[in-house]
Amino acid sequence: MKPVLVLDSSYRPIKQVSWKKAMTLYFQDKIEVIKEYQDTWIRSPNKKFKLPSVIRMIDYIFRLPWGIRLTRANLFVRDKGQCQYCGKKLNRGRFTLDHVIPKSKGGSTDWNNLVVSCERCNIKKGDKSLKEVGFTLNPKPCQPKTSFLFTTIEEAPSDWLDFLAYTY
Repeated sequence: MKPVLVLDSSYRPIKQVSWKKAMTLYFQDKIEVIKEYQDTWIRSPNKKFKLPSVIRMIDYIFRLPWGIRLTRANLFVRDKGQCQYCGKKLNRGRFTLDHVIPKSKGGSTDWNNLVVSCERCNIKKGDKSLKEVGFTLNPKPCQPKTSFLFTTIEEAPSDWLDFLAYTY
């Protein structure tokens, strides 16, 4: 089944959940359904419901004090699924991560030093600096401010786009 986008009470996207979790929250009166998938229904023995596409938590404001978790998937989304050196569009299942300042030269493993790259550019760069290889980065990598980093705009259902526009 299709995923459901969860917004906090101020309409900020915070996560996606399964349709089962969304319906559980609905029956507990914890959410308001904002949008529904037009072509998908959930049936029970007595009733039939349209599958929610976007829901809003009624009494919940999401805060992430520790920041966004540094993961391969989050880096892929931050870098819009393309090599940060040559601009090539990458497959979500086949990409490499590169330390801008190589670990062998004191580079750290954090948001400001990791980028998504294609295998070819990563091999070409090796443990050299950007200047030595002639690569440039635009924009400079940084930790994203938003907490909504599990899907790219291209992968998101169309019902979500109005709410994701504020996070990219």
